[in-house]
Formats: sequence, structure tokens, C-alpha cells
Amino acid sequence: MTNQGTAGGMANTTEANAKIQAIADVVKTAVQEKLGRELEVYQVNSYRSQMVAGTVYFIKILTGPGDECIHIRVMASLPHTGGGIFLHGIEDHKKLCDPITYF
Repeated sequence: MTNQGTAGGMANTTEANAKIQAIADVVKTAVQEKLGRELEVYQVNSYRSQMVAGTVYFIKILTGPGDECIHIRVMASLPHTGGGIFLHGIEDHKKLCDPITYF
């Protein structure tokens, strides 16, 4: 079963899997550039998704010791529009306990 939200709505938070880690890995360089620092730890913890004209993924990523995290928003466009994966936003200075919300 996939964690796809209904059109316009966000799906429930789901544990990470290899597919979501691969999506996050595609934008890792862009994430580091936007943050202005390298991330030695970059492990997806959980995510939510929202179906629009493609799928928007809101991904919680462990980035340091303890519970240091970032949340990223990634757009995976539809195949007929090129099918690319693009970084659309970052929330820095998050903790593992912070819920994934729309941003």
C-alpha cells in the first residue's frame, strides 16, 4: 500500500522506505546548498505525501546526533511533464518529535 494523499489532501505520516530515501537522495545536493552546509547524516525517518499535479513529498530526515532533523518538501512531477524530482522547500532545526506539517 502506498502513502498517497487524496487529491489536495495530505496522507498520514508513514515510516521511511527505500523509495522515499531514493527520492530524498536525488535532492541531497540541493538541500546542502540551500542549508549552506554538508550533512554527514542524511537518513529518511518518515514522510507524508500529497497528490497534486504529481506528488509532493514532505520528508523528515535525520541529520545529526540525537534527534536533529530537517523537513524537506519535494515535488515528483508526472511522467508527461518530464517526471523530474525537485526540492521545493526546507524547514531546518527540527527535532524527531516535530510532526510533519504542510509548509
